[in-house]
Amino acid sequence: LAERALVPAAQAGDAQAFAGLVRLHQRRAYAVARSIVLCHEDAEDAVQEGFLHAYRALDRFRPEQAFGAWLHRIVANAALDLARRRK
Repeated sequence: LAERALVPAAQAGDAQAFAGLVRLHQRRAYAVARSIVLCHEDAEDAVQEGFLHAYRALDRFRPEQAFGAWLHRIVANAALDLARRRK
């Protein structure tokens, strides 16, 4: 399904719709995280943490935003937090 259909379905509680969003964005999310942290494992952790945070914050996402940009900002913040904790 298109992202525009998946987002409202995920916001309504459809776990399969959120899984579809994960599939659509996981590679780019990993690239964002990997550009911030030093190793593959930390990038994977940041992506997982970012997706979890995004899932919990779905009710705050607004349709006028670009979902990918919103999600990737969350993942970048998760990666930055992880990098700070590692220092």
